[in-house]
Amino acid sequence: PFQRNDGRHGQNWTILGLRAKITSIMEQTHLHSLINTALGKEHADLVIANGSLLNVYTGELQPKTAVAIKGERIAYVGPEVDSAVGPQTTVLDVEGKVLIPGFIDGHNHIENMITVAEFLRYAIPTGTTTVITETSAFGNAHGYSGVLQFIENLKDQPILLYALTPSEVPTNPGFEGSALLLNEQIDELLKLPEVVGVGETFWARAVDADPIVLEVIDSALRSRKPIQGHSAGAKGKKLAAYAAAGVTSCHEPITAEEALERLRLGMHTMIREGSIRRDLPAIAPIKDAGIDLRRAILVSDVVSPEEMMELGYMDYIVQRAIDLGFDPVKAIQMATLNVAEHFGLDHLIGGIAPGRYANINVIPEIGNIRCDYVIGKGRIVAAEGRLLVQPRKDVYPKTTRSTVHLSRPFSAQDFCIPATGSGARARAISVVRDMLTGEEQVDVEVTAGAILATPQRDVLKVAVINRQDGCAEKFVGLIRGFGLRAGAFAATISWDCYNVIVVGADEDDMALAVNRIREMQGGVVLCQGGEVLEEIPLPIAGLVSDLPLEEVARRLRRMSDRLKELGSPLSNPFLTLQTLSFTPLPFLRITEKGLLDVRQKRLVSLFLS
Repeated sequence: PFQRNDGRHGQNWTILGLRAKITSIMEQTHLHSLINTALGKEHADLVIANGSLLNVYTGELQPKTAVAIKGERIAYVGPEVDSAVGPQTTVLDVEGKVLIPGFIDGHNHIENMITVAEFLRYAIPTGTTTVITETSAFGNAHGYSGVLQFIENLKDQPILLYALTPSEVPTNPGFEGSALLLNEQIDELLKLPEVVGVGETFWARAVDADPIVLEVIDSALRSRKPIQGHSAGAKGKKLAAYAAAGVTSCHEPITAEEALERLRLGMHTMIREGSIRRDLPAIAPIKDAGIDLRRAILVSDVVSPEEMMELGYMDYIVQRAIDLGFDPVKAIQMATLNVAEHFGLDHLIGGIAPGRYANINVIPEIGNIRCDYVIGKGRIVAAEGRLLVQPRKDVYPKTTRSTVHLSRPFSAQDFCIPATGSGARARAISVVRDMLTGEEQVDVEVTAGAILATPQRDVLKVAVINRQDGCAEKFVGLIRGFGLRAGAFAATISWDCYNVIVVGADEDDMALAVNRIREMQGGVVLCQGGEVLEEIPLPIAGLVSDLPLEEVARRLRRMSDRLKELGSPLSNPFLTLQTLSFTPLPFLRITEKGLLDVRQKRLVSLFLS
C-alpha cells in the first residue's frame, strides 16, 4: 500500500487509513448538518408536513407532526418545522394521512430467480425500505466469491439491503458435496458492514454440537451479530438446547403453540407469509394470548415473481396480519421496530426519529396499508404504486456465469439403474405434500438388466448431479407422487446444494433437459418427446435470470400449466423439485451420494434385500 512517513510525528499513513480518515470527516460533517437542521440553523432537503405520525417506540399516534430530512437521515420530528424550510426544500404535505416507518423484511432470499434490480422494482413501491437477505444459495452454488459478488449488488441501491452470511456449506457434509465456503471465509464475511448476522442455522447440527457449526456460532457471537435459526420440528429440551447454543431467532413455527414456545425462550419469532409457506392464519391466535409481541416479526422468507406482481410484498403481509385481527400498531411494529431491534439496527432503522435513516411510508389510515408515498434513504422513491427511483443494475463477472461444470453431454444411459433378475424391490421417495417426503417400497420390473421408469404406475426416476467438479458425480433413484405421465423436469435450483436435479418419465427427455441446462449454464427446463416445452435461463450462478420479473413470472405460470397437463397433481411442482434434495427436512431425500434417511442420518440403499 501507499505509505508516507510524517517526519514530525513519525506516523505511517496507508491508503486504508486515509480513506477511514476521510470517511470520519464526512460523517462528522453530516452529523453537524443534522444538528443544525434540527436546531433550525440549516434548511432541510425534504420536509413531510401535517401528517399523523405512528410512534412505534411508544405506540402513540401523534397528530400534526412534521419530519425534517437532511441527506439520508431524519434531523427533526415534531410540530415546529418552519425554520427547516428553505427555497431548496421539497415539502410534501400529507394532511389527513399517516406516517409509519418503512417496512423491514428480516428474512428473505432475494437470490430467487430474479436480479436484485428486478426485485427492487416491485419491492420498493410496497413500502419495503430495508431487506435482510440470505446468501446461502450463492455460497452453495459459487462459494466465497459468489457471496461477495452478490453482496456487491446489494450496495448503493435506493433502499437499504443487508446480508446474512451462510451458516454451513454444504448443509450435510458427508452426504453432500465438498465445502465451497470455509469457516474462515464466513469469519471474513462477518466483518463486512453489509453483513448483519449469520443466516439460518439448522438445529440438528447445532444441538449435536457439530464443531464446524459451533465455530461459526462462536464467530458470530464474537462479532456481536445475531444467529438466525431454522428449528423445524424442534421442541422441548432440543429447542432449549438450540437457544442455549446462541441462536436468537427462528422462522419455522407453523402453529400458535410453536410460536409461543419460541417467544417464551427469548427467541425473535418470525412468522412467514410468503410463497413457500403462509403461516400467519395458523399463528394468529397468539394475538389473543395476552402476551407481549415485541419479539414477534413478520417475514416473507421467499416471494415468487408471480406473487410479487399479483399480491405485493411487505404491504400485503402487514395488511394480512391486520385483517387476521392483529392490532394495527402491533402489526406495523412486527415489520419495523421489532426487526431492527433483533438485528441491533434500531439506532438506524425501524422507527421515525432523529438520526435514523429517513425510511418512511405515507398511508391513508392506520389500518389501511396502501403506500401513497415511500421515502427511502431520504428520497421519495415511489408514489401511488409507481417507482420513481430506478435501482442500480446488477453486475456479475464471467466466472459467475459459468458455474455448471458438466464436462460432457448426458445420454439416456446416464440415468440407467442397473439390476439383475426379472424384478426387484426398491425404495422410492414418496411425495406426501409439496415439501414433505416419505419412503415407499415399490416392486419394479427389470428389463435388459435395468429398471425403467413406469409412469403408468407413477414410478418415475429422479437424479441429482453434482455440477461443481466437472466429473458429474450423480445418483439416480425412484420417486412416486410427482405424477408425470411423460417428459422430464430439471433445474439448477435445488435446495441446499444447488446441483442439477431432474425428475422424469423418460430417460431420453431427462438427458435432453440436463443438456439444455448445461448449454444455458443454469435454468429450469421442461421437456417432452425430445422437445423443450418451456425453459427459464438462470445463467447467474445457475440461480438468477437476466429476464425481467414479468417474463420470469409468465414462464413460471406456463411451466406450471404444462406440468399439470402432463399429469402432475402437485399444487407447486417446481417447489417439490427444488426441495427433494433439501436434507434438513424429513424424511427421505436424494443427494448426489445417494438416498438419505434424514431421521437416521445415514445413506440407505436403493434396493431392499
